[in-house]
Amino acid sequence: MRTSVTHSNILWRPMPREPKHFVQSLARGLSVLQAFSPQRPRLTLTELGQATGLPAADIASTLTMMELKGMVRQVGGMNYVIAREGGVQYSVE
Repeated sequence: MRTSVTHSNILWRPMPREPKHFVQSLARGLSVLQAFSPQRPRLTLTELGQATGLPAADIASTLTMMELKGMVRQVGGMNYVIAREGGVQYSVE
């Protein structure tokens, strides 16, 4: 008995992202995190752009994703801080 493959029984999956895109996103996220320091715990989008050299659009999309993941918080206006849990102090060197 021969089985034919029809459109309805094919499992469709999105194409995996290329590693290059993942690495670029990770590098942007790390650059943003490294811009924060004890001396600069609150930064604006403009200040992050100056500190990282990234375009505003890249910073905005990175911050949005990081906010959704609980890594940063917007604390009024366009000010961002690193999200801390339970008083744990983080350092980025």
